[in-house]
Amino acid sequence: GWAWVMCDPGSIVGSIGVLTGKLVLGDMLSSKLDVHVGEVKYGKNADLFSGLSDMDAEQERKLEALSSSVADRFKQRVADGRRMTLAQVDELATGEAWTGDEAKRLGLVDEIGGLRAALRKAASLANVDEKSRVQTYPKRPSLLDTIAEAIGSEKT
Repeated sequence: GWAWVMCDPGSIVGSIGVLTGKLVLGDMLSSKLDVHVGEVKYGKNADLFSGLSDMDAEQERKLEALSSSVADRFKQRVADGRRMTLAQVDELATGEAWTGDEAKRLGLVDEIGGLRAALRKAASLANVDEKSRVQTYPKRPSLLDTIAEAIGSEKT
C-alpha cells in the first residue's frame, strides 16, 4: 500500500470510476462542413476508436468489457493501497469526487495538511532530518532570470 496520503482540506479527491466513449464526427463533418473523410481498416475492430463511424453492438460490448476491466484493476489498487475491502471501495466507486475533508472521513486520505505538513511527513517517513533542504525541479527562474527573459537579454 501507499505509505501515506495527505491533502489540503479543499482539495478535489477522486473519483473512483472509469469513463470511456467515442466522439463520432463523421456525419457532422460531411453534412455541416462538406468535409468527406474515408478510412481503410484492417481487422474487424480496427475502427473501434475511430471518430468517423459509430460502434456496432459487438464493439460496444468490447468497450464496456474494457472499461469494466480497467475499473476492476483500479478498484483493486485503491483497496490494496488504502487497506480497504473491495466491498468498501465499491461503495465509493460512484464516479464522484470529494473534498479533502470528505476523503479523510471516507478513508481515502490519511491526513489533512498543506505542503509544509506533507514535507514534514515525507521527511519522517524517509528518516531524513525535517530541516533538510528541499529542491524543486525544474528549478523556478529567479526574478532576475524572468526580467532578463522579458527584455530579451541574458542574465548577467
